[in-house]
Amino acid sequence: MPRKSSICLIVFSLLCTACTKAPETEPDAGVGANSDPTALTIDTGRITGEQLADGTRAYRGLPFAAPPVGELRWRPPARPASWEGTRDATRFGSICPQTSAVGTYLGTGVPPMSEDCLFLNVWTPATVSDARLPVMVWIHGGGLVGGWGNQSSYDGMAIASRGVILASINYRLGPLGFLALDELSAELPDGASGNYGMLDQIAALGWVRRNIAAFGGDPDRVTIFGESAGGTSVVALMASPMSRGLVNGAIAQSPWVTDSNFVPLKTAGEFTPSAESQSADWVATISEGGADLDELRKLPASELVGDGKPWMPMFVTVGGPFMPVSSETAFKTGRQLNVPAIIGTNANDGGLFMGTLYDSSPKFLAAVQAQYGAAGQELLELYTGLYSGKDGSSLARAADRYLTDTMFLRVARATLDGMANVRASAWQYHFTRVNASAPALGANHGREILYVLTREPVSTIPMQPWRQP
Repeated sequence: MPRKSSICLIVFSLLCTACTKAPETEPDAGVGANSDPTALTIDTGRITGEQLADGTRAYRGLPFAAPPVGELRWRPPARPASWEGTRDATRFGSICPQTSAVGTYLGTGVPPMSEDCLFLNVWTPATVSDARLPVMVWIHGGGLVGGWGNQSSYDGMAIASRGVILASINYRLGPLGFLALDELSAELPDGASGNYGMLDQIAALGWVRRNIAAFGGDPDRVTIFGESAGGTSVVALMASPMSRGLVNGAIAQSPWVTDSNFVPLKTAGEFTPSAESQSADWVATISEGGADLDELRKLPASELVGDGKPWMPMFVTVGGPFMPVSSETAFKTGRQLNVPAIIGTNANDGGLFMGTLYDSSPKFLAAVQAQYGAAGQELLELYTGLYSGKDGSSLARAADRYLTDTMFLRVARATLDGMANVRASAWQYHFTRVNASAPALGANHGREILYVLTREPVSTIPMQPWRQP
C-alpha cells in the first residue's frame, strides 16, 4: 500500500492548500473608476455581482447549462446560451423541482422552483483574474431528490474570506434527474439513459474549468466536496471517467453508496430491479398505465415532481459513459481518479434514517433480516448488546449505531481501502462533536457542515493517514 503522509487541516475541508490569505490586488485592468468593480467576462458574456461587507464578492444565479425543458428534458445538459450586454448576477436562480421535505426539515420553506434551475454561485476574494486561488465546488445533499446550492448554511463568504473561491451548484433531482428508460436510451448515441443530475454536475465542473480564472481561480486546483447525497456524488464523480481533467481533490462527507443506490441500467440483482424497470414502474404510476415520451415531456414539471406525486427510488445508473462500472468496482480495481481524497462520517449519522422500521425489536429484526437473512438475529443481538437495557432509548441507540455503520461507515472504509489502488493520498475523519442545540441527536447527520462552512474560526484537528485494518 502506498505511503500516506499525515496532515493537519482546518476541520477537514481545505484540501487544496486553501488556507492562504487573499492577495492584495487591484481591480481588473480596463475597468474605469466609476465602473462596477465586480464586472467581469465569462464565456457566455459580461456579468456583475455584489461586493460584500467583508470585501469578498458574490456572483449568483449563473447558468452553467441550457434550461433542461421541453425537448431537453431527460437529455444530457446542453451548453448555455450567450447574452448581450451585462447580466445581473446578484440574485440566486430558481431551485430544481422537488417536494417540500428539505425545506420543512430545514425550517426555511422551499425557494422558488423551476425546471430552469441549472445555476451555480461563486464567492471570491479575488479582484483580478490572475490571482490563481484554489477553488472548492460544493455539491448539496438531499437524497438526490431535494436540496439546492444556495441554502442559507451553504453561504460561501467564510470560505472566500480564507482566500479560497467557493462555487455551489444545483443539479436535476428525482425523476427529472435520474429517470432511465429503454425509450430514452434509444435516443442517445451511447444507449444509456439516466444520470442527468450527475451529468449536470459534470457540466458545472466543465463551466468551472472554462471560467473560474476570470474570478481569480486556478482551474488546476479544483476540489469537489459535498455531504450525504453530495458526498455520494463526490464518490461517483471520483469513479467516473468523465471527471478526468476536471477534479484535483475530493472530500466526501457521510456518503452512502450501496447496491440499491448504484443500479445497473438493464439487469440488476434479485432484490434490486434494474434502473429501467424501476423507472418504468414510476412512469406507469404517474401516467396511469403509461405514456409516450412526447406526452411526458409536455407535462408541467409540477405534475411529475412535488408533494403528493408518486415516489421513484433514487439511484445512479451503472452502464454508459458516466458510470461504466459501479463506484465500488471502480475503487476496488483502481479505476477512480488519482487525486487526494478525504472521506468520513459522523458518530450518529444513522439517527436521521431510523423512521418506524427500528422503533421496536421485532421491526428492527425484520429490517435486519431483510438485509442479512439468517444472520439477522445474530447481528441484532450484536448491536442491541452494545447497550444495556431493553427500553426504547437503548433500542434507538442500537439502531442509530447499526445504520451509521452499515449506511455510512462501511462505505467510507471501503472507498478509502480502494484508494490504496492509486498513488494519491487519502485520509479518514470521524466527527463526534455533539449537537449542542439537541444533545439527544449526538453528532447527527449533516452537523459537521456548520464547521466546514462556518464564519467563525475553527481549531485545527490533527488527522491521521488512513490505514487498512
